[in-house]
Amino acid sequence: MKLAKIHKVIFSALIFTLCSQTSTAKELLAAKQFRDIVAAKIESIHPKACIEVEDDWTLSIGANKTTCGDLILSIDNSYEMYRQQQDDLDRFVNNLVSTATDALNSLSSSHHKHKKEQLSIVLRNKSYLDYLNQEEKSPNRSVWKPFFGDLIALMVINESKSVGSASFKDISDMQLDEKSAWKTASNNLRNNVGKLDKEYLEGLTLVYAQSGFATGLLWLPEACIKENEPFFAMVISRHSYVYANANATIAQTTLLNFAGNLVAAKESLSENILLCEQGNWQALSLKGNAWIPID
Repeated sequence: MKLAKIHKVIFSALIFTLCSQTSTAKELLAAKQFRDIVAAKIESIHPKACIEVEDDWTLSIGANKTTCGDLILSIDNSYEMYRQQQDDLDRFVNNLVSTATDALNSLSSSHHKHKKEQLSIVLRNKSYLDYLNQEEKSPNRSVWKPFFGDLIALMVINESKSVGSASFKDISDMQLDEKSAWKTASNNLRNNVGKLDKEYLEGLTLVYAQSGFATGLLWLPEACIKENEPFFAMVISRHSYVYANANATIAQTTLLNFAGNLVAAKESLSENILLCEQGNWQALSLKGNAWIPID
């Protein structure tokens, strides 16, 4: 199934099944079960690797027990394809295991050097920091910056089949200081994000890209400029975000209700809405039934 079709399924499901969900088949595995099968198989092949659960949809993987966070394996796309083709469970699991194996082999290769052209940026929930190397002064600590609300901008290295967090050692090996690395990663993001696919529903626009870097676009300075009409945005997954014109009543109401349902169901990567107004970002948090600006 193509990614566009997968996101149509996700978008429709988020809108129409937040209140009630039904399984299409008794034998359908839950996302957690699917994830755990993948994790167990990776561990059986790579017993020295670090494999930790980030959430229902994500595994944090490292070459050894002390370096979890070297790369992130997202199962959401494969799981959605499995939901449509349940008889092909082994194929989807094996594809993810193969991706992890290729990435781990790359990490363990002493001759493997990353190039600065591989740097990019994604947005993640700040809870992801629990899975990164944050040891002060360690060359292996991950490169990131706070964004707004509960989001961080994470510098990543784009491999052929996976994405891993970039460390200060990585950018040093590329002959870049931190400032230059962020500039390089931003330029790479602009050039390599690829085609943006969009889905529309009652004033909401869902944005995603095959590259997986769509969320990083919100980090770029041109995403929120003074000339823009005010708009709301919400990062709902590692690969996608939604936005709506803040001056359009129907669109605004749809997004706020949609976001509230996602937060209540714990279905969104971020629990905050972002408001771009007059070239400035502001984060909003749900308090009761109202979205309140975060100080």
